[in-house]
Formats: sequence, C-alpha cells, structure tokens
Amino acid sequence: MAARARDLEAREHTAQVRAEIRADRERDFRAATLPILFCSPTMELGIDIADLNFVHLRNVPPTPANYAQRSGRAGRSGSPALVTTYCSTASSHDQYFFRRPERMVQGVVAPPRLDLANAERQRLALMRKRD
Repeated sequence: MAARARDLEAREHTAQVRAEIRADRERDFRAATLPILFCSPTMELGIDIADLNFVHLRNVPPTPANYAQRSGRAGRSGSPALVTTYCSTASSHDQYFFRRPERMVQGVVAPPRLDLANAERQRLALMRKRD
C-alpha cells in the first residue's frame, strides 16, 4: 500500500496560498489530476466540487454549523460520502465531542445573532444624536 501512495500528490488550499495558485489547485482537484487537497476553512466559502466523496477534518470544528458546512462539501453529486474527524487527545474541545459526537453531527445550528448593545452600535447612536 505504501508503494501505491508514494506517487500521490497533495497540495495546500489555505489563505496563505496566493489566489491564482488556489484557483489552479481547485481546477486540478475538480479534474481529478490533483487527488488530495489540504484545506483550511477556505473550503467553507462555497467551493463546489460535485464529485467530492471524502472529507477528513483534522480536528472537530468549533460549532455544528461549521461541521455541517465542512462535511457538506462531500456527497453533493448524490453519491455516498465519507466524513472522518480526527480528535486530538490534547484538545478538550475535541475530546468533548469525541465522547458526544451526536452533539456535533446532530447539533443545533444556531441562527446568526446581532448584539444590539455592542460598543460600535452605541457609538453610532451617539453620533446620530449629535447630528
């Protein structure tokens, strides 16, 4: 098995990679000429790769919404998908969800919130009063 994996090519897809290089890598990944793409949450931004059938998360995402977004990259073409998540023994967050995976996988996706009492809002309200 190691001999077969020796010729596998993998590339990084993160914000540290220039946009044009990321675009090239996305194109190659879609065309299956690049079999493995290591991604940061940049893949959450709506990159659609219809034939993607495997997502491996290197840690447990911060929220069920992040999990749904990241794992939802796979299986979009109607084919089966596999999602695996690595849980670090050094991360209390990972360990919490390792023991309670249903809270991440079936967790509640919280609706977006807006804090009406935040300092910026208060500053803008004061400026309006002055005008």
